Amino acid sequence: MVKYKKIEKTKIPEFIKDLTENYKVFGPVKKDGTYVFEEFNPEKPFEIKYTKTMVSAKKIFFPPEEVTMEFKGLKVKEKIVEEKIVLFGVHPCDINAMLILDKIFSLDHPDPYYWARRKNLVVIGVECEPTDTCFCKSMGTFELREGYDLFFREMDENNYCVYVASEIGEKLTDTALFEDVDPTIALEIEKRSIEKIKEEIPVKIEGLPEKIHSMYKNDKIWEEIAKKCLGCGNCTMVCPVCCCFNVVDTVDFDFKTFKRIRRWDACTLQEFSMVAGGLNFRPAIKHRIRNWFYDKFKVFVDKVGVPGCVGCGRCATYCPAKIDVRKEISKIWEEFL
Repeated sequence: MVKYKKIEKTKIPEFIKDLTENYKVFGPVKKDGTYVFEEFNPEKPFEIKYTKTMVSAKKIFFPPEEVTMEFKGLKVKEKIVEEKIVLFGVHPCDINAMLILDKIFSLDHPDPYYWARRKNLVVIGVECEPTDTCFCKSMGTFELREGYDLFFREMDENNYCVYVASEIGEKLTDTALFEDVDPTIALEIEKRSIEKIKEEIPVKIEGLPEKIHSMYKNDKIWEEIAKKCLGCGNCTMVCPVCCCFNVVDTVDFDFKTFKRIRRWDACTLQEFSMVAGGLNFRPAIKHRIRNWFYDKFKVFVDKVGVPGCVGCGRCATYCPAKIDVRKEISKIWEEFL
């Protein structure tokens, strides 16, 4: 059951400093004209009101590159990292993305490297500042019912209303920095916060998995997108839900020490579908684009019950070819009306 408290805005730095005594704390900071999640540095305070980061908080508990094993002679050492981490300032869409990743990394054989970090993660969310490429309202990811320990919403010019959703959250707010809030007031603040979410381009999601499946062999739509796509993988690298990775073995110069490394990968990259002998089962960019859409809006739904997209809009924001997934989905619907 969610409990409700408040904290003065001026006391946020003290709260974050208190967190650093027991946790590594990561949050959004402004850097090179955008926002990134970085470990707390007193000289670079976290931004609570910010537009989306370029790369989501996913990188903290599912790193872009990590060593999973080390081999020295005949000795093998598995590298499972267990750290107590606080993610501060995560937007609702990214928290919902984390919940999707939890399901993906629990399929068949739970991923030990992912869960070693994830089980020790404390999530502190904040209300989002939508941009012109967001479509979380269409995806239903602008609201939260789970996945966080604390959530901050602006109460007035001096205070934040804090929604406490876990035992850890209760422990963190059991200090003089926080005061109780009437639940009626907290629920009204939540309603007001949700109502301000707007979309420039709504996306029709109901029935989309069936539509995507129906047009799988229709080359026309995929060729049209492929004419623009550079196959650079940006859309995947900035996505909070994409979770494909590659595994490589490296050898040190002494030829006695080996490392097994896993790195993020992208299905739009040509090498992704390359197999032994040089065969590529998705040789053209149109095939890889088709797979990207099919995976997100059909396979994810089949596997975990929801699309592999939370409407954060990063793919459209950071695509060098200006491909906008919202507009491409609209074209898919037009094709079959």
